[in-house]
Amino acid sequence: MLSKRHYVLLLLVIFTLSLYGQSADEIIQKNIEARGGYDAIKSIKSFKVVGKSLFGNMEFSFKRYIKKPDCYRSESYFGDRVMITGSNGDTTWSNMPNRSGRMVRSMGQSRRRGFMAGIPELEGPLVDYKEKGHTVELVGRENMQGTEVFKLKVNLKDGNTKYYYIDTEYYLVLKEESLRRFQDREFVNETYYSDYKEVDGLLIPHSIEIKRGGMQRARGGRFGGSFQIVIEKIEINPELDPSIFEPPKG
Repeated sequence: MLSKRHYVLLLLVIFTLSLYGQSADEIIQKNIEARGGYDAIKSIKSFKVVGKSLFGNMEFSFKRYIKKPDCYRSESYFGDRVMITGSNGDTTWSNMPNRSGRMVRSMGQSRRRGFMAGIPELEGPLVDYKEKGHTVELVGRENMQGTEVFKLKVNLKDGNTKYYYIDTEYYLVLKEESLRRFQDREFVNETYYSDYKEVDGLLIPHSIEIKRGGMQRARGGRFGGSFQIVIEKIEINPELDPSIFEPPKG
């Protein structure tokens, strides 16, 4: 016969299983299927995004070009001026107008910069997360603005943490929280995904709202506020000229 202690533990296990019902891996698998399936997601080698960004009363249009594994190009249009940033996988570069209208170029090591924020990662860390060196755990269920969601905690290989909120009916990501440290302080970025539309068999969010937590600048001021990305068009696997990712000559 079960002891009282073992009986209580058994009840807790049964209660936990009835509460969650599914494991983190099962939720991730259903999310992948809802988005279009593993094969369709892994077949993405490049994509082009056209849309606009909204900052309060300000609005500007953009084009983004992404090619796996590390090449990207960003073009942001402000009236008759354009800010261009990119990476060929080794060097990150930018051409942007200063106050006099001249173009200023800077070089640096390749990495995904803040100007790419809001562009959907069409694969993301959940797909093949074990092979990528991440770990995932199911935190539980929550009510998010009237919608029941699963909350997944993703410990990334680089030491940062993300939380994904996946609705329990359609298994699509509705919210993402990124926890990062800067100068011994932790700050949170919240990203909300909505207006999912089918593109070449893939469900992709076309409205993305980003709320940045207050991160203190090294020399005063804050990184914070919110903005919205509206995606007008996405092309999957377009033919992209490799030269667009190279730093301008001269």
